[in-house]
Amino acid sequence: MAQDYNKIFASGASSTQEWTDENYLKGWGYLGQTPPPYQLFDALFKRLDLKTQELNSNQNNIANNYLPLTGGTMAGLLSLFAGSTIPTPDANDNSKKIVNSEWVQTWVKALVAELSESIEVSWSGSTFTCEALGITGLMAQNGYISLGKLFGGLILQWGYKANQQEGDIVYPVAASASVGVASTAVGTTITVQEHTGTGFHFINSLAVTTNYAFRWIAICW
Repeated sequence: MAQDYNKIFASGASSTQEWTDENYLKGWGYLGQTPPPYQLFDALFKRLDLKTQELNSNQNNIANNYLPLTGGTMAGLLSLFAGSTIPTPDANDNSKKIVNSEWVQTWVKALVAELSESIEVSWSGSTFTCEALGITGLMAQNGYISLGKLFGGLILQWGYKANQQEGDIVYPVAASASVGVASTAVGTTITVQEHTGTGFHFINSLAVTTNYAFRWIAICW
């Protein structure tokens, strides 16, 4: 039979006598050989019923406000357990609600779609521009890629030179400074001197000025 925890023993008694804290701790022995009055029995069982009622109320509170160890839907003040789920917030929700994997996946897909639409590359001959990322470049034998503010203003430049013993290379695009220049040559050695943000000076180790070439790459910003 289901118990009614709202029914408290002797709650309607017309005659009452309460236990003091001191006597409650001593028990019936505080009366000595004197028989206890029925009012003390009423008070004792009433106190026991009230404690049982409080325990039942706490148990119901836990069941209603906390998730089970597995399954269940989150609501109210909760502790998270494996297997539990929470409602998916609206796509534009800007609150402090807890998000779930469904919301994250939806957000990521929307971000990728938005970026795909905005990251367009426009071409004019061999020159290209991606305005959304601030990237520009020239795809040619002597060319460059300027990676813009997103990459700290880094610029990669390259080129080709043939049949000249000494001279100056002018970068396809001027930069603030040049970190370094590397070159490769066939049949000769190239010495790079005085590299700046606009170019560098080179010297060919051979006196002849025909039948050789070298390629170079520079890192600038």
